[in-house]
Amino acid sequence: SHNILQQILLELQSLRRENSRWLSVEDVADYLNLKVNTIYRYVTEHRIPYKKIPGSSKLIFSRREIDTWLETDSSDDPKIHEAKTQANRILNEVQSRGL
Repeated sequence: SHNILQQILLELQSLRRENSRWLSVEDVADYLNLKVNTIYRYVTEHRIPYKKIPGSSKLIFSRREIDTWLETDSSDDPKIHEAKTQANRILNEVQSRGL
């Protein structure tokens, strides 16, 4: 009985995460089947789209942006990858300053 309730709870949490617009670092790692440390490295290298909650160091990820990033990832081409990296860096700088 307790086991069944636990399974139901886990399923509900999974459904909520699947339908959520915003994902945590852990959720993104789960979604992409990567380790949390890999997600942090991608953030540091500006390889993945993310946002910081204003006034906090907490990172959040838009499910839509992650899906788009996956569909258009062009990391095979170093010039395009560098351009995307620069664009993400500038965007994050602008957002963090609230411009």
